Amino acid sequence: MEAICTYVYVKELMRPDCRISLEKRICARKTLLLYSDLTKTIAVVNVLIRCQPSWRWHPLKMDKEENMKAKEGVLDLISNFLTNELTAINQYFIHAEICAHWGYERLSHKLSEESVEEMRHAQRIVKHILYLEGIPNMQKLGDVRIGETVPEQFTICLKMEQKSAKMLNEGIAHCVKVGDNNTRHILEDLLSDAEKQISWLETQLETIKQTGIENYLSEQIKKES
Repeated sequence: MEAICTYVYVKELMRPDCRISLEKRICARKTLLLYSDLTKTIAVVNVLIRCQPSWRWHPLKMDKEENMKAKEGVLDLISNFLTNELTAINQYFIHAEICAHWGYERLSHKLSEESVEEMRHAQRIVKHILYLEGIPNMQKLGDVRIGETVPEQFTICLKMEQKSAKMLNEGIAHCVKVGDNNTRHILEDLLSDAEKQISWLETQLETIKQTGIENYLSEQIKKES
C-alpha cells in the first residue's frame, strides 16, 4: 500500500517545476520508464522508499473506533472499483510511455497525468476500504490492452471509462438503497471524473475524424508550455 501511494509522489518528481537534484530526477525517471508493469514498479519504489525516506507516503492516522462496518454489498462493490482503478493506472501508463516513444510528448504528458489521477482514485478507495474494515486486494487487475495506434488507444480507454461509469452509476444506486451516503459521495466524485475523461476521449476521436490523423498527431509532438 505504501509503495502504491508513494508512486504518485515519484511521478510528481518528474514535473518540470519540481526542484530536485538531477541524480534524484534520473532515478525517478528510470523507475517510471523501465517498469510498465505496476507490480514491478511497486517493488522498485519500495527500494526508493528505503533510500529516500522523504519520498514516503504518510497516511492520516485513524483511531480504530472511528472505523465502521460496511453495509450489505458495499465492500464487494468498491473492491470492484479498486480493480478498475488499478487497471486504469496501467492502461494509461503504458499508453503514455508508448506515445513518448513515438515522440508525441504533449499526448504522453496528458496520458501520464491521467495515470497519476487514477492512482489518486485508487488511494482514495483503499482508504475507504480500510475505513470499512475491509482488506484491499492490490493484486487483482483487469485486462490491459495495448493500442497500436493513437486512435486505437483512445478507443480502448473510452470503452474502459464507459464501463467504469456504468458500474459507478449502479454502485451509487446500491448505496442509496442501503443508505450508505459516505460511499455514495465517493462514487459520485469518481463518476464525475470518469464523465470528464469520457468527454475528453470522445473529443479527441472526433477531432481526428474531422481534421485527419496526420494533422492531429502533428499537434502532439510538443507538450503545452
